[in-house]
This record gives sequence, structure tokens and C-alpha cells, in this order.
Amino acid sequence: MKNVLGCKEFSFNGTLTTSAQNNASLAATPPATISLVKSALLSALADESDAARSTSSQCIAELARLLIPDSWPELLPALLSNVTSPTLPDAVKVSTLSCLGYTAEALQDKELPQELTNLILTAIVDGLAATKDGSPVADPIRLSAATALRNSLLFCAGNMSRKAERDVIFQRVCEATQSATSGGLRRAAYECVVEVAERYYHHLKDYMQ
Repeated sequence: MKNVLGCKEFSFNGTLTTSAQNNASLAATPPATISLVKSALLSALADESDAARSTSSQCIAELARLLIPDSWPELLPALLSNVTSPTLPDAVKVSTLSCLGYTAEALQDKELPQELTNLILTAIVDGLAATKDGSPVADPIRLSAATALRNSLLFCAGNMSRKAERDVIFQRVCEATQSATSGGLRRAAYECVVEVAERYYHHLKDYMQ
């Protein structure tokens, strides 16, 4: 499904088409069918199988590329709910954050409403926190969040322009660069720093110490 959805010359129904026809084909698909696909993909993020969670996160991103911002308003609130839930397993949060990263990458060429950008960043920054409710956040969750943040920085100029939001983002990233338990997390956090330097260098002076 991921390959079909992501192919610029393959329609939702499996017929070779142009990109424009591909979008039209999806638009012509019965809403009930699309709703079933959406629900199944979101449910698969909590599957016991690592492979199922990984594949669903990529499929969701490809479908989001076609449907957001107008035709899947429930997606980002659902992903945010997964990340911030105090009861869902860590594996679900990791797959959800991976999904957010893939989705951010898939949406890079779109002009997103600020409220959608806010939802994406809120979920990612929550996942990147070192602690939550007094307990440490697992390294795989933070690593997935750091990777997702790197993919999201392209379209968060509005958030980076606001000091309060920028401070939180920088605080989380700087904390991650100091991780004593995960070299992968440190590397992903420094990749975020590089991305910030390339896109928002004029904001770095307040945080260079």
C-alpha cells in the first residue's frame, strides 16, 4: 500500500496514471472505503508486530500527503493523543513519532495551516522530553522524536519566530545532545542543531554558550 500511495504514477485503485489523475482517483474513491483505510492504518500503529507498526507509519504519511490539510482532520490529533497518552506502550509512541516524522517529510511541499504545524510540533516536543511526570522518557521514544523534529523544521518558521516556543524546542534539543545513555539520540539531536543552523541561524545567538 505504501508503494502504491507514494508512487506519482500509480493510482489509488492500482491503475497507471499521471499525478493529477492519481489525486482525482483518490477523490473518486468512496468515502467509506477511505475511512476504513484510515482506521485500519491508525489501529496498526498499536499492532504487536514491529513490521506492522513501521509499515503503517509510512502508509499513513503517504496517505496524509494526499489528504491533508482538508480531508483528514482527525489524523494529527490522534497522533498527538498517542504520544501524550500515559497508558500506551512505548512501542506505540515510537511508531507514532516515526509516523509524524514521515508525515512531516511528506508534507514539506505543502503550506500547512499553523494549527496543524502546532499539533505536529507539540507531539514531537512532548516525545523529546527527558522526563515526564517525574520519570525518565525511554531513549527510543526520544530518538524517534528527534528524528521527527529534524523532518519538521522546514515548515515551523512561524513557531521558531516566537521566542517562547523556540525556547522549548531548543531546550529539548540541547537536553538530547547531552544524553548519557544513547549515542543515537545525541547524533539525532546534533543533526537537529545543524538543520536549525541552516534554516534559522539568526535565532542561534541566544543559545550559543
